Amino acid sequence: MDFPDYRESRDVRLDWDTVQRQTITLLTPSGFRVDSMLPGRVDLIGPGMNSSRQSAIVGCSKIRVSSDNRSLTLEAELGAARRLGTFARLFPLLLTGGLLAILSIVFWFVLPNGIDVVKILLIVLAINVATWLVLGPVIARSIENRTRRALDALLTNLVALASP
Repeated sequence: MDFPDYRESRDVRLDWDTVQRQTITLLTPSGFRVDSMLPGRVDLIGPGMNSSRQSAIVGCSKIRVSSDNRSLTLEAELGAARRLGTFARLFPLLLTGGLLAILSIVFWFVLPNGIDVVKILLIVLAINVATWLVLGPVIARSIENRTRRALDALLTNLVALASP
């Protein structure tokens, strides 16, 4: 994890064994698996995100929790959230383009005044594209923000659970 998308530290003294155990306990039910456990560091790999209805924490493709006996640091790559955000931006546009192509061909050849119907179809689908050009980035940003809030909550919970 060279350049994490998320990095947050809290200055606090904690029992590392408790932090490590709680990290695994909190994240494995969401589908995370332990990649490596070193003294003062645990790396986990996420299951991926297929829907915005999933737990927001699965928007992380990798999570690293580390401690240097003075602070607890949480780093994460938001790869799954980025992929779902890209899908939210591109899929509606590609679907609209495909519909435009198929329906234009069908209406052009089947209807007697097909050219007029194709013009109306083009206007309707242009409005749809304009709408998704606004909604796609908003949805992508909200997915990433939800994941960041989930990481903030994870860090807060780890500090609370592992404090003496």
